[in-house]
Amino acid sequence: MKYLKFALLIFFFAFSQQIRFRDVAAELGINVPGGLGATCLFFDYNNDNYLDILFDPGGRVYLFKNNYGVAFTNITDSARLTNYGFISVVAGDFNNDGYVDILATSNGAEVYLFRNNGDGTFSEVADSLGISLGGYRALFLDYNLDGYLDILTVGTQSRLYKQTLSGFQLVYTFEEATNACVFDYNNDFYPDIYLLRSGENKLYRNNGNGTFTDVTSQANVGNLGNSQTATAGDFNNDGYLDLYLTNLGGGLNCLYVNQRNGTFLDRTNFYGVGDVGDGRTCIFIDFNNDRLLDIFTTNHVNLNRLYKNMGYSAPFFNVAGQVNIANPADVFVSSWGDFDNDGDLDAFLTGHFGNGYALMRDSGGNYFHYLKVKLLGCQSNKVGIGTKLYLYRNDTTQLVEISSISLVAHFGLGNSPNFDSLIVLWPSGERNSIYFGVGDTLLTIEEPLSAIKEEKKEKLKEGFHLFDIQGRRIKSLSQRGVFFLFNKRKNIKIIRR
Repeated sequence: MKYLKFALLIFFFAFSQQIRFRDVAAELGINVPGGLGATCLFFDYNNDNYLDILFDPGGRVYLFKNNYGVAFTNITDSARLTNYGFISVVAGDFNNDGYVDILATSNGAEVYLFRNNGDGTFSEVADSLGISLGGYRALFLDYNLDGYLDILTVGTQSRLYKQTLSGFQLVYTFEEATNACVFDYNNDFYPDIYLLRSGENKLYRNNGNGTFTDVTSQANVGNLGNSQTATAGDFNNDGYLDLYLTNLGGGLNCLYVNQRNGTFLDRTNFYGVGDVGDGRTCIFIDFNNDRLLDIFTTNHVNLNRLYKNMGYSAPFFNVAGQVNIANPADVFVSSWGDFDNDGDLDAFLTGHFGNGYALMRDSGGNYFHYLKVKLLGCQSNKVGIGTKLYLYRNDTTQLVEISSISLVAHFGLGNSPNFDSLIVLWPSGERNSIYFGVGDTLLTIEEPLSAIKEEKKEKLKEGFHLFDIQGRRIKSLSQRGVFFLFNKRKNIKIIRR
């Protein structure tokens, strides 16, 4: 076993010398003043399948349009985002119109919700839709699986807003928190909430009936390290999401391994990913497409760490220096995505360094294969937040759960572009299945409508009639929107499509 591990290390070092990250921000047209970078996000605002960049390098936000992976154009003013400053930002389509919206918070603990108007502009609508209370961070989720995104804000009091037909309604409150991670830890498809706090962290299990239960103690994820960020991912490919988090004040970061029975086991020391320092940000990513999730983490006092996953039974290995992403140091936030569509992941970094931002491009050398998947929900929310994607090949299962941090699933495929099957399980209960597929491409997968069709068929048998939102009687669900079913007794059924 000792010689096998040594051989694996030699192989990886030879391979990793070919993967080099390089800051190409200025080269590709991103050149704005800054220095105290706060946040950043890759997302596709105009549906051209090229990731655009939204970031705050210190005091104001910028939106740069991706020009097919070869250059970026500053469109902040024309997008109507001038004079806003963000400390956090995520993406989702809250009104299911097919255009990705922005959810952000400011240094003054304001919560912003920017509706994408579909014409290259955004409108701030938080107050008008009922989100009038502040927060340090905000996330999209569909906590009740009704197909419409809800909003979680964390701050002096953490709040859950349910989306209704007239806006957002406050339905649940939690403790004070500095950040949160939303993920389905027990595979029941209802998103659970992990609150990061200066004291004990809290894990709230979603009961599926509009209530939550504090399961922190039984799940063994309390952690008293003054946590700042957390990321969920299936690093050991067992079909359950694991949890990694960063801590302030010199405490160890922590890797919790999901035991598949509602509990987690702290395996930080075994896997060697403690990274003692002033922890800032972290994320699970497969930076070299070898089918194993790695960990990128940063802190205030040490260089960045890129922990290479060496296999389920071996410690991770820090390769940040070998692939040239140990610097810039003091990174606050990172966003990972394939902005040039060449199949490997690039990184945008913001923090207290230089001009406050860097676009770290993987400049070739990654010869492994990949698969990217973009989702189009019909019964579920439009961008598929909360959807689980399982990719099978031989005896290995890879799991990605879509979140508002990244709306495109990225699978490394290793040395072969082929896979046995891809199963997409939507929050609605629908599924897509693709067998004997070939990667090295972006797949766009639309959710089936079978449940809606069957429901409509059964209701019409009972004497129901179908009307659109303007009261016009229609014969089929050929369009998207909100529809109503009435019968002679004036019973009503609302269908969202």
